[in-house]
Amino acid sequence: MSEPDQNLRCRCKATTRDSEDVIVERDYSLWGLLYLIWGGTSTPTQVSWRCPKCADIFEVSSLEEDRIAYRT
Repeated sequence: MSEPDQNLRCRCKATTRDSEDVIVERDYSLWGLLYLIWGGTSTPTQVSWRCPKCADIFEVSSLEEDRIAYRT
């Protein structure tokens, strides 16, 4: 797999993956959601980064290192 591009920006060019105001969205499998409900720490199946200004999802990753970094 290729490395994610750290310079990706949203449509309005205001937000990058490392911005303080970026919205990180996590998608979970059914078992992952159930585990979260029971109080466990679940790993998402996919992580998305959204700009709070233009609401653009400018990056989506299912790489294991990203998924582990954004566990809840």
